Amino acid sequence: MNLYEYEQAVMRALALTEEAQGEWTEEVEAAWDAVGETPEDRIARYCEVRANQLALVQGLKGEVARLNERIKTATAFADRMPTYIERVMDAAGKTEVDAGTFKVKFAKVAPKVGAIDESKLPADYWVEKTSRSIDKRTLLADLKCGEVPGATLITGQRRVTIK
Repeated sequence: MNLYEYEQAVMRALALTEEAQGEWTEEVEAAWDAVGETPEDRIARYCEVRANQLALVQGLKGEVARLNERIKTATAFADRMPTYIERVMDAAGKTEVDAGTFKVKFAKVAPKVGAIDESKLPADYWVEKTSRSIDKRTLLADLKCGEVPGATLITGQRRVTIK
């Protein structure tokens, strides 16, 4: 077997070994037999294949980490876009825009509990759990009806909706 034939036999055996994904099939065995290596040479080749696969795994893990970072960056950028859109709409004096395939408008945000001074808040708004916390649903409902010591109602906010 000349050098070219030997190289082709090794490449075929390596390709079949990779395709078999760790399974030692008769086809893989026959391909390595065609290479004509000693058992020591074959073991060395297997170790090289294993080392290459471990290097591939490390490279893929690095790529996953890089892609996760890109996902995080792209998500943060997309999350900031409504703020940019709001600024442009405010600057243009628009409350609603038909932007081609998108319809953008301001929508009212549901009232929510604002600043809370827990020391002034009546006991009716506390819920006993494993730890003490404020029952914001009840507090919000009562704030809509009137004043509650230690809490304020935030109204009139808006958010950008994109459909």
